[in-house]
Amino acid sequence: MQLIFHFFSESLLYATAAFVISLFIAWIALPSFNELVGKTLTFNILSPTVALPLLGSVIFCALMGGAYPALLLSSLNAALVLKGQAKLGRSTLYLRRALVVIQFILSISFLTGTFIVYQQLNFIQSRDLGFNKENVLIFSSNRKLRQQYPEFKAEILGVKGVKGVTATNSNLSYSDQSTSSVTWEGKDPDKDILFHELMTDHDFVSTYSISLAEGRDFSEEISSDSSAVLLNEAAIAQMNLVEPLNKRIDIGERKGTIIGIMKDFNFKPAQKQIEPMIVFIDPSNFYEISVKLSPGNIINQVKDIESVYKKFNPDRPFEYSF
Repeated sequence: MQLIFHFFSESLLYATAAFVISLFIAWIALPSFNELVGKTLTFNILSPTVALPLLGSVIFCALMGGAYPALLLSSLNAALVLKGQAKLGRSTLYLRRALVVIQFILSISFLTGTFIVYQQLNFIQSRDLGFNKENVLIFSSNRKLRQQYPEFKAEILGVKGVKGVTATNSNLSYSDQSTSSVTWEGKDPDKDILFHELMTDHDFVSTYSISLAEGRDFSEEISSDSSAVLLNEAAIAQMNLVEPLNKRIDIGERKGTIIGIMKDFNFKPAQKQIEPMIVFIDPSNFYEISVKLSPGNIINQVKDIESVYKKFNPDRPFEYSF
């Protein structure tokens, strides 16, 4: 019984020391972890729902760690051990080796898993989506706001800290409108391509910092741009167009010309392949408004934008997201 108590006590001491050290590391690392995963986890060790399972895990580890040596050594004949005549069987030797191997496998697995999760989170945060989503405030527009959009946009641009305003038919990260009724110069009659439609105003490309591979952006100073079209690189690749700029392109009954090629950007979940997209101006479909804010002092900028929103739309609550 003394040997059993000795080994269990030693195991409990190790488990308690490891527990205290791990708590300290968790407390130090928590702010960095919150920043990495974009959460606000709190360190509330005194909560019964946290403390009791943790203390239970310490006792469990102590019992598991001390059980084998305690039960094995306490079962040996003390007289034979002191004479050096006690020998362990093959099964005991294999069990010890198996336990050591399992311990190393578990340790390596946990370290590998931690490294993979860290790499995945880092990749998610640093992956180039093809547009700049930082500090972009988005909110829905109703018919009343669409009818006054030019005036509303002008006042929003006057708010201190606002760097750009644009409107689209859908949230940029969820483009749900598409068409195959697109024809262009040199199109193969047997070739049908499904294009995702994004209807925007003139400042879409600049507000989201989307790069152009060729051509130019929409311009309010050029009246013909009301029927102009931007395509992404995926669309050009499938259309097999050579020198696409200024070529005629029709979307149903809408006739226009290609003025620019956007570099591909993600408008669907990032694990999906980027598909053809066609962008054109259509004020009747300005259902989502995006406002690019300056870094810092975001709260005051949002309050000022809400004041403008309430001026044009007093009967609707200002509901927004980033």
